[in-house]
Amino acid sequence: MSATTCNGCTGAYVVFNFNNIGDLNGHTIQPGDKLFVRQLIPSNMAGGVGFCFTNGNCVTSYPAVKDQNGQWAPWASGTGSWNYRRIDLTPVQGLTINNAYMEIIAQADGSTWHVYYDDVVVQWADGTVHPLYTRESSLSTSQYGTGQTNPTATVDISTATADVNNPAQTTYYYHGDHIGSSRLMTSGGGWPVWQGTFLPYGEEYNAQMGTNHYKFTGQERDDESGLDYFGARYYSNGLGRFLSTDPVHFQASMLIDPQRFNLYAYVRNNPLRFIDPKGEAIELTGDEKQRQKEMDGLKSAVGKQAGEYLYQNKVVTTNKDGSTTTRYFVGILSGGPSGSGSAFGSLNSVAKSLGQIVGAPQVAQLAIVPAGTKIGEHEINTMRNLPILGNIGGTPGITSHGVVSMLDPSVDPGPLDGSVMSDKKDSIIDYGIIVMHELGHASWEWHLPGATYESSGERAIGLENEVRKLRNPNSPTRKVH
Repeated sequence: MSATTCNGCTGAYVVFNFNNIGDLNGHTIQPGDKLFVRQLIPSNMAGGVGFCFTNGNCVTSYPAVKDQNGQWAPWASGTGSWNYRRIDLTPVQGLTINNAYMEIIAQADGSTWHVYYDDVVVQWADGTVHPLYTRESSLSTSQYGTGQTNPTATVDISTATADVNNPAQTTYYYHGDHIGSSRLMTSGGGWPVWQGTFLPYGEEYNAQMGTNHYKFTGQERDDESGLDYFGARYYSNGLGRFLSTDPVHFQASMLIDPQRFNLYAYVRNNPLRFIDPKGEAIELTGDEKQRQKEMDGLKSAVGKQAGEYLYQNKVVTTNKDGSTTTRYFVGILSGGPSGSGSAFGSLNSVAKSLGQIVGAPQVAQLAIVPAGTKIGEHEINTMRNLPILGNIGGTPGITSHGVVSMLDPSVDPGPLDGSVMSDKKDSIIDYGIIVMHELGHASWEWHLPGATYESSGERAIGLENEVRKLRNPNSPTRKVH
C-alpha cells in the first residue's frame, strides 16, 4: 500500500476497506476469537487492522483490543521491519462484524510512503480459519482518509534479500489427515492461513480463498477446471470419477470384486480408507516364495508397525491378443490394516522414505538371486567371499538399469567391513539394510522430496543408516560406500 502525505497537515491517515470479507460479515465475535496479521510499517508511522460493527463503532473505539505486545490493534507503532501480530478479540465479544479494514497513520512530511500487509487471518474460538488476505494475486479494496493523495493497494512480491532469505516469510507448512489431504496450512509466523474440509470423494466444502493448490489426498488441484491431477490421469472430485480409464485396464481380481470393475471409479468407491497412488514404483518379481522374501525384507526395514501397512498389490492386465500379464507391486494401506491409523510416512523416517519411493512414477524391480550370480562386473555373493573395498567384486546387492538384485535372504551375507563404519568395527547386515541401500541407488535420480544427496552412493548410505537408527538410535553408521 502506498500514498503521498500532505506536508504539515494534521490528522493524516488512510483506511483501506476489504471489499469482500466472506463469512466474517455477520459473525458475532466470541471469547477466544483471534486476528492474525504480518505487517511492515515505517518507524515514523503507525497502523494495523480492525473491524467495524453493526452497532456503528469500530475497533478504534475499543482500546482494550491489543496484540501480544500490548499494541492497539489498528494503531501499532511502525518498526521498519516485519511485525508478527496476534490480536485477541475477546474484549469486543458479542459485537457483530460488518466490515474489515487496514489503517495507516502517516507522518505529514510530504513524502510518499509504502506499507505492507500479509497473512491477514481470523481464527474463531472453535478453531475454524477465515482468511482475509493470504498472498492472493489480487485484492479488492476501497479507501478513504485525509491528507493523502493517490492511495493505492496493490499486490507485489518482495525481492528484498531480508525477505527472500527468511523462512518465516517464504515458507508455509501443510498439515494432512490420514489419507494425505491438506487440512490446514500455517505460515512462518506460526498461525493458520488456510483450512480445508473435503467431502468423501474430494469435493471441497465451503471453499476458502487462498493460494493452496495441493488439496485432496495431497494432489494438485487445477484452478481453472477444478480437477485433481493424479499423475496418470485427471480426477473429478465433484463426480467422484476419473475422466479417463485406469491405465492398468482389466484385472482378474475384478471378477470377485465388482467395485473395481468400473475403470473410471475411484479407489473401489471407498475413499475414506483408500487412496489412488501416483505410480507403482517397486515391483516384486519371482515366484510366490521369492516375492514374500522381498516383502519381508521391506517390512524388516520399516519396522513392525509400518510393516503391517505393506501388502502385495496384484495387477493383471489384458493384452491386445487376449493374453494376460500378472505383476506384483508394493502397496501401502492408507490408515493401515484398520483404515484409521496414522499416515504411513509419519510412522518413522524409513517409512517416509519408502513411501516417497512407492509414490513415484518410476519403477524399480526387486529380484532375489542365488550366490554367484553375475551382474555386469559384479558378483552377487556374501561379504566374506570378496572384499567390499579395492577390486570390484562380491556384494549382496547390486542395482543396474532399474533392477535391484539381492542375495537370497536364506544366505548369511556376512559382516560389513569395519573400515566403512563410524566405530571402525565390523557390522552385521541383513536384507532390510540391503534392500533400502539398493533402493537408495535406484531412486537417486528420481528427484524425490528431501533426496538431496550428491551421489547415488550417498543416497544409498543415507537410507541404509535410516534403518540402523530406526532399530537402535545409538547404532554406529556407515560412512563410506
